[in-house]
Amino acid sequence: MTPNELQQAHELIESEINIRDDAGLLQHIELVPHLVQHIQLAPHLNPQEEPAVQPLIAKTLLKLARWFDAKGEPEQEIAQYQALIARFEHSPDDVMQGFVAQAMFRLAIAYYERGREEEEHAQYQILIERFEKSPDRDAQAMVTKAVCNMAGSDYGQQKITERRDFIERFEHSTDKAVQMLVAHAMFTMAFCCYIQDQEEQEMAYYHSLLRHHQDSADVTLQRLVAKTLFNLANRLEFQQFPDKKVTQYQAVVERFQDSTDPVIQSCVTSALLNFSFWYDFQGMPEPEIAQYQTLIQRFSGSADAEVQGDVAKAMLHLAITYKDHGLPERETEQLRTLIGRFQDSAVRDVQVLVAQAMYNLALSYDAQELLARETEQLRTLIGRFQDSMVEAVQVEVAKAMYRLACTYDAQGLTEQDTEQQRTLIERFQYFPNEEIQISVANAMYNLACTYDAQELPVQEIEQLRTLIERFEDSWIGEIQILVARAMYSLALTYDAQGLPEQGKEQLRTLIGHFQDSTVEGVQVRVAKAMYSLALTYDAQGLLEQKTEQQLTLIERFRDSTVEGVQIEVAKAMYSLACTYDAWGLPERKTEQLRTLIVRFQDSTVGGVQVEVAQAMYNLAYTYDAHGLPEQKKEQLRNLIERFEDSEYEGVQVQVAKAMLSLALTYDAQGLPEQETEQLHTLIARFQDSSVEGVQVEIAKAMLNLACTYDAQELSEQEKKQLRSLIARFQDSEFGGVQVQVAKAMYNLACTYRAQKLPEQQKEQLRTLVERFVDSELEGVQVQAAQAMFSLANSYDAQGLPEQETEQLCSLIARFQDSEFEGVQVQVAAAMHNLALTYDDQGKTELGTVQYRSLIARFQDLQVEEIQEYVDHAKSKVSVPAKSWLKKLFRW
Repeated sequence: MTPNELQQAHELIESEINIRDDAGLLQHIELVPHLVQHIQLAPHLNPQEEPAVQPLIAKTLLKLARWFDAKGEPEQEIAQYQALIARFEHSPDDVMQGFVAQAMFRLAIAYYERGREEEEHAQYQILIERFEKSPDRDAQAMVTKAVCNMAGSDYGQQKITERRDFIERFEHSTDKAVQMLVAHAMFTMAFCCYIQDQEEQEMAYYHSLLRHHQDSADVTLQRLVAKTLFNLANRLEFQQFPDKKVTQYQAVVERFQDSTDPVIQSCVTSALLNFSFWYDFQGMPEPEIAQYQTLIQRFSGSADAEVQGDVAKAMLHLAITYKDHGLPERETEQLRTLIGRFQDSAVRDVQVLVAQAMYNLALSYDAQELLARETEQLRTLIGRFQDSMVEAVQVEVAKAMYRLACTYDAQGLTEQDTEQQRTLIERFQYFPNEEIQISVANAMYNLACTYDAQELPVQEIEQLRTLIERFEDSWIGEIQILVARAMYSLALTYDAQGLPEQGKEQLRTLIGHFQDSTVEGVQVRVAKAMYSLALTYDAQGLLEQKTEQQLTLIERFRDSTVEGVQIEVAKAMYSLACTYDAWGLPERKTEQLRTLIVRFQDSTVGGVQVEVAQAMYNLAYTYDAHGLPEQKKEQLRNLIERFEDSEYEGVQVQVAKAMLSLALTYDAQGLPEQETEQLHTLIARFQDSSVEGVQVEIAKAMLNLACTYDAQELSEQEKKQLRSLIARFQDSEFGGVQVQVAKAMYNLACTYRAQKLPEQQKEQLRTLVERFVDSELEGVQVQAAQAMFSLANSYDAQGLPEQETEQLCSLIARFQDSEFEGVQVQVAAAMHNLALTYDDQGKTELGTVQYRSLIARFQDLQVEEIQEYVDHAKSKVSVPAKSWLKKLFRW
């Protein structure tokens, strides 16, 4: 090889690895035999060349090992280490000893990652025995790491003792070679003390090393000093000594900022990075950002793996800082820069940061509502790293797979969602990593939810059981929450499938398995299960078991500060009060309601406030039942005052009900002004509400206000109020509101009749019938039937018998099978009037048929008003009809 060729080989070896550059990999593979051949010829050509070429071979083999590791080819990686060791193990050159030691250490790590523990430990021992007296700094660094990794074994303890004795014996030696070995031994001992949590001894060794070598000009000793200073800073707790910690990092930077040694540079970059974290801890974003930028600009061109890791970490944290301060565009740009710079890196730590950056970039797109870009980014991350052997990278892949499934779900792509969840589960379900297990458990639960949405109960049940069986013994809090949710969902699914006993058993299993859990999300499910179990007992008529279960729930979680648990406790307390009411125990009911109110009256949790508001409303009516109107009014006022500004829908419903109830109480006490004012207040407070229960109360209030105007003979205000109610709610889909609208329409027709406006009256009745004739709601049907009957009477009053007959027939045909009593009264009246109309028209046979139909339909119905019609019909079947009887039943 010519000097130019050697220089080209050197430049190739020092270049960064691009793990997707297969041509580059082949070039490096071919370089090794080429260099070996050159050495074989060198003695005949230029004896000085061999020492320069041997390091190139070693570097190439180490680089190839890293390359194969990054590509997920462990056997090829191991082969490179073994080739290097075999070729240079007995080299007398100190520099080559360093390369051999590196290969031995990395080979031990490779064995460890593949679960080959015996080979790992054997390799560490070979490394330590072979190089513990080596003068080469790289070899000594590998020995230090090997001893620390063996610290938990008998052999490791033996080596630690040897080093302790060596330090005591030779600490003050003046021999430079011995001093070097003592310094390495001190650093090794300090790190082993750190591993064994012996802080005092650790500090003593670090300070001893600094005392002897802090100002040394030797690069090997400078490396140890830099690492020592950095480790001392790391050992200081941020919370306790933030200023002292940052001062220690500054000492590292100031002492070594101009060093060109890559190991020392990595200490400097790590110190700069931690300096940035200190600014973050102090809430100083501007210097934090500046510090990240300085680190990136100064060291981004480094080829050292650890320095590259710190640069990539600075880039990632800079992006996070931009995000935290509301700068999404700069965050996105920074993440793209990091990915573009390092996406093909073979450095494991850098690969992790690239994967994290890709995931964060997807999240950034999501925050910016760029769904297509988010989806593309997640796919890119998965495609790039799905075969990675690096655990921390696999974590990001699993997270990306789960999020991609959620993205598909958000787009309504159920098949892709399901496929992605299954892929994630199949790929990672047996991985022991905690974060990966969380992603798998989430995927399993979401897959069950997908089956539920698709109405596939068999698959849903199977999936929930699989999740429970796989993770029920997990100690990971997030997974325990998912298992508890799965158990609860399984119980609900059993219940929905008409399997109440299995549902009960599942609830009991959940409670028994997790009843002592301290995980908040699990406690919520336990509380829900207890409450659901009480409801199950109630549905089965087992009131004693229901009560016992509610009391158990209340006692178990009485003092809980977990919001979801408090909701279940409040629900149980309210339900228990209702149980006491059902048992005819008014005093215990009242006591329970008061206990609930006192316990939770200051709660800010929406679900709890709903129960408190219900309890206050119920307590008011308890006072009413006891004939205590003043206490009732006071309780209603307390409810309104406590919750009138609440934003929670369920609470707003109770406030609206309380306001209406208070108005009705004023009415019952003959206080029309207070009643009117209260109704106006209710309407004004909630007029724009979209909550069903609130709208029902508003509609009731508007109708009551119209009735108040009617009682005060203010017909114009009454009509205006009724029209306002109709206009506001005529298109409502809420049943309770429709009832009030129908009543308002009917009342408005009555008002027109009272004002002798027959055409407006008929028009209003027709509008009511047209709007609500097909309703299935009892209250609405009653009004529609009344309207049809009134419309028939209007035709009768105008001497239009054909229209009257048609209207009565329509009423009967529409509602003849109704089971609602109020509707049945109108049908009976219509049948009776129709018979009379036929009689008036001389259609006696039709009249008789109609009477008999009336008798057959209603003779067994014990409703007084209907029985009057039946009795008249029976008399008409045998006695000639008298048209004047019809007047007895006018509307």
